Amino acid sequence: MVADFLKRCPPFNVLPETEFQWLIGRLEITYFRQGHVFSDDEDQGGLRILRSGAVEIRDASGKLLDRLGEGENFNIAGLCKSRPDTRAVLIEDSLIYFLKQPDYQTLREKSREFDRFFHSQRDRRLRRAVRYEASPHQLMTPLATLMSKDVLMIPCDESVQKSAQMMTERRVSSALVMDQGRLCGIITDRDFRSRVLAQGVTGTDR
Repeated sequence: MVADFLKRCPPFNVLPETEFQWLIGRLEITYFRQGHVFSDDEDQGGLRILRSGAVEIRDASGKLLDRLGEGENFNIAGLCKSRPDTRAVLIEDSLIYFLKQPDYQTLREKSREFDRFFHSQRDRRLRRAVRYEASPHQLMTPLATLMSKDVLMIPCDESVQKSAQMMTERRVSSALVMDQGRLCGIITDRDFRSRVLAQGVTGTDR
């Protein structure tokens, strides 16, 4: 599941099979609520890959530098080298694959193409930044609020209809999908609209 997803995402799709399998074995699956902020002061370092959700990259003044979605990645330590105090702000509940900094550096040393992608990423983001206007206000949600434990968890074999009912009853826009206590995915209102209803999936399907 993780491997199939990353095979479609640059630069992981250019990794030799040995390095790719090495990567898969070191990824951690993490989940964060909308509004969570990653900064160089608090971040442990490493590469984050968006499995679902979205993030905005902003500089110290709050100017929007980039907006990333499913399949894209960011590294706060790397961003802060060129722009100190850069932050990544989640604008949706997000499921994120995390690769620790030492493992990320090891992959860059092992694969020239992989390393070249991140060297050129800075220039790509500078070009994309000119498309965005600086936001006059940037609202930050208190960390205590973001770390709320009131997260809906749904078994992976639950039906679509029941999952939707549970989300409606709890008044949440997303839920974690669990397989015997292990996080294996996330489902959102957007999934119901774009993947379930649009594709004609019935309420009893799983």
